[in-house]
Order: sequence, then C-alpha cells, then structure tokens
Amino acid sequence: MTPINSNFFMEQEKQDLELHIALSSQRFAGIVERLDKIEVKIDEFEALLDENRRNLATVIIGAAATISTGIFGLIITLVMKF
Repeated sequence: MTPINSNFFMEQEKQDLELHIALSSQRFAGIVERLDKIEVKIDEFEALLDENRRNLATVIIGAAATISTGIFGLIITLVMKF
C-alpha cells in the first residue's frame, strides 16, 4: 500500500480537485480521531488527579489530627505533672 503522503499522490492531488477533497477528508478524519483519543486520555488524567487530590486531603487531615492529639496529650501530661 502506498502511503498517502507520497510524491505520486501529492502530484495527482495538485491536478485533481476530487482527489484533493478525498485526501483532505481522510486527513481530517485522522486528525479528529487522534484528537478524540487525546481528549479521552486528558479526561482520564483529570479523574486521576481529582482522586489523588481527595486522597491527599484525607492524609493531610489524618496527619493534622494525629499531631494535634499528640500535642494535646503532651500538654495534659505536663499539666498533670506540675
């Protein structure tokens, strides 16, 4: 099979409007298909980012609660000793 971008097709395309329209249509369809694939991957990436953002928030809240509990326990211990 001869590639679409070969010199033969380019020369023929310059002289035949119908061939130019057909090849342009194929090229456009290929571009649209690739853009659709990129859009799907971007949507998947956004969903992954949202999930990771929620997980990170949970970890930060958990860490803050642990630190707060530790500090509160230390204060109670110091107050009870003195």
